[in-house]
Amino acid sequence: MLRLNRYILVLVLWLSFFFNIERLDTRSGEFLNIDSSIYVLAVIVVVIGLLLSYVVHTAAWVIYPITILAFILAKSIANRPIWGAAYTYLTLFELSAVLITATLAHTVGRLSTDFVETVRALTFSDMTGPVYPAEDAQQVIKRELQYSRRADGLLSVVVVEADTDGPRVDLHATAREIQQLLAKRYSLVALTRLLAWRIRRTDFVLYQTEEGRLVLIAPKAGKDQTTAIASRLNEHAQRYLGVTLHCGVATFPDEGVTFEELLTRAEQSLHQKEQERRGEMLAPRRDTPADEQRLVRYQQP
Repeated sequence: MLRLNRYILVLVLWLSFFFNIERLDTRSGEFLNIDSSIYVLAVIVVVIGLLLSYVVHTAAWVIYPITILAFILAKSIANRPIWGAAYTYLTLFELSAVLITATLAHTVGRLSTDFVETVRALTFSDMTGPVYPAEDAQQVIKRELQYSRRADGLLSVVVVEADTDGPRVDLHATAREIQQLLAKRYSLVALTRLLAWRIRRTDFVLYQTEEGRLVLIAPKAGKDQTTAIASRLNEHAQRYLGVTLHCGVATFPDEGVTFEELLTRAEQSLHQKEQERRGEMLAPRRDTPADEQRLVRYQQP
């Protein structure tokens, strides 16, 4: 993907050279007299090579048989010999030029597809379903809170963070920070797509890119039901994404009557669980009776 700009430059320079090569012939086109059908074929090959990668992922060699067959068809249409004397070298040059064009076009198309997929994996541009930016969801949140007050119903707010901690490559500080940011961003977008697919029809998701987390709004759901929903989503995240979710839950009206209060309580719950989890990781491990029995057997001669 990082080589995309180089291949685009090479493709442009090659096409400029190929379409103007007859002007370099000092003998006024006596030898380099490329047929017009070959120029048309080169344009078609460029278009197919660029678009083929967007439709289906294929290897570069797949386009070669198609290009050769199209070249034979184009030469058969031309009203001049294909082989013999100077036409032999001209035909070989035309075939080589078309194959080079096909290779460069396919490479640029493949790298462009990789670039688009990478951007899609790191942005919310084409996100569908009940997913909103946090700053654009105030009206939806206000409506749900008003409905819960009038109907004396429940509403839960869940703050969701993905645990992206794992083995890191030993890089420089700046490179390591970029790697961690990209990993967290990718996990956030992938997790948002997963939640939008797995949540209930009445639920919706807010994404907070600056904080690197998601907020799940679950109308008509109490704390026990919301905890079960969060546990189920965690199972899906571990199964499909390989990440562990950490969730903090707050319920209306027991823990707050406004969205800001519920969000604060959910954040506090999340931080409390995180501190408890770190305390368990740092706590010394106690030997169980089974461990003591194994130690005694090991010490016996």
